[in-house]
Amino acid sequence: MSLKLLVFIVIFSVLSSQAKSGKKEKILKMYKESIITTAGVSEVSLKDIKALNPSEFVLVDVRSKKEQQTSMIPGAIPLKEFEASMGKYKGKKVITYCTIGYRSSRYSKTLFKKGFRVFNLKGSLLGWVSSGGDLVNKAGLSTKKVHVYSSKWNLLPSGFEGVW
Repeated sequence: MSLKLLVFIVIFSVLSSQAKSGKKEKILKMYKESIITTAGVSEVSLKDIKALNPSEFVLVDVRSKKEQQTSMIPGAIPLKEFEASMGKYKGKKVITYCTIGYRSSRYSKTLFKKGFRVFNLKGSLLGWVSSGGDLVNKAGLSTKKVHVYSSKWNLLPSGFEGVW
């Protein structure tokens, strides 16, 4: 292997790693600026969720139907479905998410006041995919598409496609 090729590979790897890191940092910054903090409502990450038994929690997608039709976290339920049968989730951890965290943090505050053990997904959907989380489309098949508001919100990792 030539020295020039080796140098190119090293530089490309470093820049690629920095770009990924920069997007994740920007997502977390936007998340922190967006959320409404409420005493009693904690954050959870993808790593935290993976450590839970699936029977212990429910993921609630508080985004619009149009956003949900593009993609959702596997196993998550739409807000309307959750609200139609809230009683069955009373003993579970309720984990809310949206695109970046504003809507889900507002909704988690409402649920906390109703007596739920509620958590907001750190970084919401953008944080989920930047941490390696999978998504499914409305047919339940794996997808790399994420509904984001605009190019400003398109902070998706390489391999994902933002739609708006």
